[in-house]
Amino acid sequence: MPISHRFGAVTSLVALVLAAGCTARSSGSPQPQPSSGSATTATSDDEPLLARPRDIGLGGTNPCELWTAGQLAELGLSTSPRGGVTSTGDNICHFDAQDQQPPYLVLSVSTIPDHDTKDFYLPHRGHTIVDIAGFPAVRQQSEIGSPTPCQVYVSTAPGQTLEISLHYSSTKNHLTIEQACELTVKAATLAMQTLQKQR
Repeated sequence: MPISHRFGAVTSLVALVLAAGCTARSSGSPQPQPSSGSATTATSDDEPLLARPRDIGLGGTNPCELWTAGQLAELGLSTSPRGGVTSTGDNICHFDAQDQQPPYLVLSVSTIPDHDTKDFYLPHRGHTIVDIAGFPAVRQQSEIGSPTPCQVYVSTAPGQTLEISLHYSSTKNHLTIEQACELTVKAATLAMQTLQKQR
């Protein structure tokens, strides 16, 4: 299971997410969304994820280079990422929300080369299977008040996962759970678009 990372939210991003066409859902009961990030039907208990269009290995991938300058501007994120390594040895990169002192919201992207995405799927906890830029993924939506309201795990290849997480570092200016997941799905989609161009 992945390490949870800390994150936070900003008021300016609320308008951005609302403009993206966020739909209200009750916490703990996620519903299907249209287009990218839409929920899909599991094929079986053993293989809950749909097939990938192709395999993209994460070896040598720099998570700090998965969002272009234009994509960072679209997401409202700083162009000064903070790279690092998690306690499990995965490469990770954090991007703060723009013009925040201190940052109240952070989006992170990490490469998990030794963990299959299906292992992150826990339907009894309200997790849903979604489509991210054509690739199967798991969306984990947390309860209100969680410092990590939404995480997306994208299956890029057998046993390999790209994780995108939104975290709060403050109790102020929180997005709703629905808005947090809308932003996280959008960030995951942009990261996968970049990754496909790189490979």
